[in-house]
Amino acid sequence: MKIIISDTTALITFAKSDILSLLDNLFETIYIPKAVHDELIVKDDIVKYRIDTFDKISIKEVSNYAILENIQKFKIDIGETEAIS
Repeated sequence: MKIIISDTTALITFAKSDILSLLDNLFETIYIPKAVHDELIVKDDIVKYRIDTFDKISIKEVSNYAILENIQKFKIDIGETEAIS
């Protein structure tokens, strides 16, 4: 089973270009943290629509808060921070 954990930028690019289906050929599941989903759904309507209707994306809560707290020290965006952790 091939999976990927993604942050916001790549998914926005794929959604705007209408090529999310390319990911369908590569991965069974694309996990995104809740913070990434929150960032995606405030983008323009076409990004929100394409992300919400792409069935390979699964929202996953952060489970290792110790790593999350350590990464936050570097002042990285919350979506990227959660994706790393």
